[in-house]
Amino acid sequence: MPALQSQSRAPEKLLGCGGGGTGKTRGAIDILKSCLLPGQTMRVVDNENAFPVHLEAMGMGCREEWVSTGVVGDRVQWERVPEWEDPDSNIIRWFCQDWHSHREAIGNVCRDGQRGDWGVIDTISQPWEDVQGWYVEQITGGVGMSDWLVGNRVNQIEAGKGND
Repeated sequence: MPALQSQSRAPEKLLGCGGGGTGKTRGAIDILKSCLLPGQTMRVVDNENAFPVHLEAMGMGCREEWVSTGVVGDRVQWERVPEWEDPDSNIIRWFCQDWHSHREAIGNVCRDGQRGDWGVIDTISQPWEDVQGWYVEQITGGVGMSDWLVGNRVNQIEAGKGND
């Protein structure tokens, strides 16, 4: 079995780009299937919930499945979903639904990953949107992104800057 292994101490980084439905998730799974060696783990931060569909179609599963169910205080609440799990798999997946869960899941990948393991974020678009919304809520004391944008636009118009 071939392996994509870094020849230096720095891990390799692969970036898959393309629009929806172009095969980015399937490409990551194809790499896993052909290149992941015994003892290595693929840790997946999933926000599109596409990984399970592709894995199932290929007769594969995840060793651990975690789904974020919300935030209490500063802690993300995770629910393990054992009925989706395959004890023979070398994939661990976190299904994220907001910035807090993305941040924590990415931290888990960095903390728990070993040399030779793979980390996948599928896709980076959603965390980028989530962090923007989180930031706006932090600086406005809880106002959501759309309300903040509309409020700013109204303020511009009222200040006579609407046609600039």
